[in-house]
Amino acid sequence: DKALEAFEKAEMPYNALNAYFEGGLARYNFQDYASAEVIFRNTMSQARQAADTLLEAACLEAYAALCLETADQDPSLAINMLARKANELKCPLTSEDRGMLAYAYTLTGNMEEAAEWVSKALQSAQTPEEKAQARFREYQVASRSGDTAAALAALEAVMEHSNSSESASLKHSVEAARKGYESHQMEIIRNRLQVARLTSLFIILAPMTVVFPLVGYMRNRRLVMAKAMAHEKAE
Repeated sequence: DKALEAFEKAEMPYNALNAYFEGGLARYNFQDYASAEVIFRNTMSQARQAADTLLEAACLEAYAALCLETADQDPSLAINMLARKANELKCPLTSEDRGMLAYAYTLTGNMEEAAEWVSKALQSAQTPEEKAQARFREYQVASRSGDTAAALAALEAVMEHSNSSESASLKHSVEAARKGYESHQMEIIRNRLQVARLTSLFIILAPMTVVFPLVGYMRNRRLVMAKAMAHEKAE
């Protein structure tokens, strides 16, 4: 914010706008999504007016990421933002962009498109950070597709990188993913135990449905025979 004020006082609007955008990114990293969204919207509008293609492209990318992080996720808007970056601004999509598209498509239920984009993200990743981000998107796609083995392998690869990484946002995402994965696994175990208990109960009760009527029938037969024998003795 101080940098923004300094650039504004120096009448350097280009630098001021970039500083303003950087402030939005900082708020995004601190998960202040409401403030970040306001800044991204304002910066995107001003960048378009100033014909600053690179800054507008950066805003579209950041806004797309925001759409996938908030509680009210909007994957369709994220896809639209990245499409504008590629088609309107003619800016090539990065590995991170492709990973975001993969995750966005899983949220819309289009798993085929998601698999295609995560493959592109993995192929285009170059730096260790980009590779880790791509593997994280691979985890998200695999987990939502029900491929537990692939999801676990991808998550383990990301966790290895995050242990030696200074990326706070990646560590936060990995930790949330790990907790989500463990919660999902516990839910599966609970469901299996519940099914096992119900199955055991059925195995125990099923013979009883046969035994109880049979016992009743035998008792009734004994009573009838006892009455007949008593009648014969009386005669």
